[in-house]
Amino acid sequence: MKKIIVLLVCLSYSYPLFANSFDIFKRFSIENPLSYKAIYAIAQDHDGFMWFGSQEGLHRYDGYDVVTYLHDNNVLTSLSSDVVSDILVDSKGRLWVATREGLNLFNPLINGFNHLSTAKLLSRNINTLMEDSNGNIWVGTEKGINVLSENEGSWNVVNHYLIDIPIHAFNQINDGNIWIGTNGNGIYTLDTNTQMLVAIAFDELSTDVNFAKLINAIHQDDLGNVWVGTAENGLVKIDTRVGKKVHFTDKKSGSLALASNTVEAIYQDSRQNIWIATDKGLSIYDFSNKSFTKAKHSNANMFSLAGNFVLSIYEDDSQMVWVGTMSGTSRWDPHMATFNQYDKNNELSLSSKLITGFTNFGENSTLISSYDGLVYQLDSKTNDMTVLLEPSEIGRVRISALMSEEQIIWIGTRSSGLIKYDLRAKRVIRHYKFNGNEQDSLSANSITDIYRDSNSRLWVSTYHNGLNLLLQDNSFKRFTYNEKKPTKGPSISHVLQVEEDKHGDIWLATYGGGLNRLDVDSEEFTHLNHNPDDIGTISSDLSWIMLFDQQGNLWSGSQAGGINFLSHQNIKRNNFIFEHFDIKDGMKDQTVYGLVQDISGNIWFSSNNGISRYSPTSKVFKHFDNRHGLTDLEFNHGAVFRTKNNILLFGSARGFNGINPSKIIDAQPAPIIKLNNIYKLNEPILFKQPLSSLNTVNFDYQDQLISFEYVGLNYSEPEATRYKYRLLGFEDEWIDAGKLRRATYTNLPAGSYTFEVTAANSDNVWSNHTYQLNIIVNPAPWNTWWAYLLYVFFLAFALLLYSRLMNRKLLSEQDQRAYLKEQVIEKTEKYVQKNSELEQANRQLEKVAIIDKVTGVKSRRYLDIYIEQASKLMLQIHNNLKPLQRSLLPRLYILMVQIQDINKTSNSQIINIVDLMEYSKNEDDLVVRWSENVFAIIGYEKGNDAADLSTNLTHRFKHAFDQDIDIKLAYSFFPFDLEQPFAYSWDQISVLIELSLKTIQHNKMVNWVGIHGPKQESFDFISVMELDSLELLSSYLYLKHQ
Repeated sequence: MKKIIVLLVCLSYSYPLFANSFDIFKRFSIENPLSYKAIYAIAQDHDGFMWFGSQEGLHRYDGYDVVTYLHDNNVLTSLSSDVVSDILVDSKGRLWVATREGLNLFNPLINGFNHLSTAKLLSRNINTLMEDSNGNIWVGTEKGINVLSENEGSWNVVNHYLIDIPIHAFNQINDGNIWIGTNGNGIYTLDTNTQMLVAIAFDELSTDVNFAKLINAIHQDDLGNVWVGTAENGLVKIDTRVGKKVHFTDKKSGSLALASNTVEAIYQDSRQNIWIATDKGLSIYDFSNKSFTKAKHSNANMFSLAGNFVLSIYEDDSQMVWVGTMSGTSRWDPHMATFNQYDKNNELSLSSKLITGFTNFGENSTLISSYDGLVYQLDSKTNDMTVLLEPSEIGRVRISALMSEEQIIWIGTRSSGLIKYDLRAKRVIRHYKFNGNEQDSLSANSITDIYRDSNSRLWVSTYHNGLNLLLQDNSFKRFTYNEKKPTKGPSISHVLQVEEDKHGDIWLATYGGGLNRLDVDSEEFTHLNHNPDDIGTISSDLSWIMLFDQQGNLWSGSQAGGINFLSHQNIKRNNFIFEHFDIKDGMKDQTVYGLVQDISGNIWFSSNNGISRYSPTSKVFKHFDNRHGLTDLEFNHGAVFRTKNNILLFGSARGFNGINPSKIIDAQPAPIIKLNNIYKLNEPILFKQPLSSLNTVNFDYQDQLISFEYVGLNYSEPEATRYKYRLLGFEDEWIDAGKLRRATYTNLPAGSYTFEVTAANSDNVWSNHTYQLNIIVNPAPWNTWWAYLLYVFFLAFALLLYSRLMNRKLLSEQDQRAYLKEQVIEKTEKYVQKNSELEQANRQLEKVAIIDKVTGVKSRRYLDIYIEQASKLMLQIHNNLKPLQRSLLPRLYILMVQIQDINKTSNSQIINIVDLMEYSKNEDDLVVRWSENVFAIIGYEKGNDAADLSTNLTHRFKHAFDQDIDIKLAYSFFPFDLEQPFAYSWDQISVLIELSLKTIQHNKMVNWVGIHGPKQESFDFISVMELDSLELLSSYLYLKHQ
């Protein structure tokens, strides 16, 4: 007889897998003091910050940083003691802190504490605090109760009760009466109208006189029941309407049992669950099924409670429940999608953790196969899990695929073929294996998938030899790789999955051969492979998993190639153009192990990096990892399934995970923005009011560096919070700050601005209300309105003064002008007369200056004026012309006539020389006296005028003077070089002529020399000036001489 083994703890009770799951608790990292300190009290202030009381001070937490407040003997405003027993945030937002050395009221203006005089209290050792409906503060001490009332800003003790009795708990119930829990004297109720104290008896629950004397907690739920937690006797629920009492202890059976009889705290969350803190974990009471769910610490489970000794419980504004233990703080997040994990470390334990497949079994069960040969049965109603098949019952095979049909279970193995097991007969009724001698046997023993299509045909895929169709005679028809006729078989032998589309065609996912489609009627295969040159093809031939969704669209997952999508319309039209999804589109990992669609149409897939969900509607990916209860982020190929009750299961090497997609809350609360600090030159600014009430901040013109430190209160996933900010009036566009929580501005101009911050959570939900702070940068004193008013006043005064001064000046100038006018007229007459005389003298002087006195020809001064104009004209003529063109134009020539011994030459002889020059020159040529012994003829060259003139003058001089006067002649031209007309100036040409005269002055053989141009394009003019013979000059210059 087959044995059904109920696993481990499941023998005693079932675990509520997909109801309210309280098995996933977040812890803090080890460097955070909240991860290891004993937390006795938890509260959230009106700004949203969390406060924690421990034996080592008070701690404020904003999701990122922990600020710790400690006692310091040298600081009067420090905490009165490091041991914090309770925290209270009253109706006005004031933070009260109870310690073992007195009562503290937090003062945000000084970031310190005001202390209530311990002389007013019955004891400085305070255990608990409460605010009543009148705003009075009740202080429970080791020696009784003090009631504090505020009067004009000061607090006074207005009442005290139960003197010398340790007080551990308070609660004001709906009727206004105060319930008081003591340590040793049980419970009292105080009628606030009559001030009468009445002890509560528990005779109907126990005859023990000490029963329920040690009270640790009192809480009234939303139905009016009062829950009383004791230190030794468990939990009592009191119906205040009828007085009925229900006693819960750890001795109760099943789900009615407490975790422990030592109750430390009681809290009701917004979902109406009652949280009971004990020294052995949590017990959470569910009113709907009137039972407890337990949550405990496990060293092997990182998502369990931080510790079993639970001291405090608190639900914040975002419905997150904080649990303080002796070993640190844990958080339970109702908004976070949490996976339940089945593995050896869980109460729902698996003896074999490598999960390979799932299949429906009947109406309310799911079968799970493990690689080691075990088949489990999970009951969807009770969540009990049993072993359905032992390895010995199926031949100790390695299971790779699983499918059930009523009482028949089909089991695919890794290397042992296909097994058909009959649960009624409790035996294997057929074992299909590969037989090399039989062509109708199974094509290979490596089974990868078993699939029953809409026509009841059973398809079996193998890793080593293609696809098989089981025939009615229990033989197989093989579809294997056919190299000669590719369309008659799959594209590769490695077939991993079989699916049917809406048209009845069979699709294959392969390892290395892409996707294949089989037309069952024609038995023709269509191969869809990756083509790197065609973006519309499948992204990878390692397309090893697929899914047809509710609309008939095909989703294919690959190894390292992301997801491929082929629409139903494209399938229908044989238009195999794929859409691709990968990391750039929002995927976390590009390897996909399994695909499944939930009831809402979302596509879920497992990968190497957790589980992800894609919404075809919003086109957004959401990722799930360790933070959501996954103890393993890598999953097994094909091990994904949706049960009949729409639970999604994912198999891994460490068991399997399950989640109910309908329980996921997509609308995660957006972060609430708060200002942490404002800095000037990186130094925090102290204000006369709390930052939370600050609306406007003024800065001086000298404040050149200002910073704003902000935080988005997101206790669920603070590390995923993203920020954007802007300073309206300075910038209109939002600045994406990423995870940065500080905005800095430098040298802001004077003016009014609005600083805005918004934040988003991991689901990209942005804050509903943008944080705003008005910023005023005051101008420099010289840029203020009153400064400008003074500027206007002084300017007007200056203009008035200037006007008066100008009037006086004008009057004075008029008098002066009249006097000067008379003087000018008188002087002008004299100056006109003198000017006439000067003009006449100047004309005479000018004539004398430009005429040589001896000869009557023009002087050198006149030549300078003449030659300046003539040379400019010649340059303008020769400019922008080619050398050939320039040769056709006339040039200026200058012929110098030098009298060798001027001292022996009389004036009459000089005049004769000049007369011969005048006679010999052209009519337009000019004769000037160049120097004392040199005369020059300047004119325009027409043909060979300069050489001819030189020859004629030489003959005439000899004829007239014979040998009495030695006269030498030399000439040259301007421009000097027709190739480079601007290379040499007129002055340089005249110097060259004087140099040539010098070289022939003692040469009896040469009477005249002509310089016609340079032999080289350029020559060193200074070097030429040092030459002293015609022979040397001729190496540089073209010369003529006679």
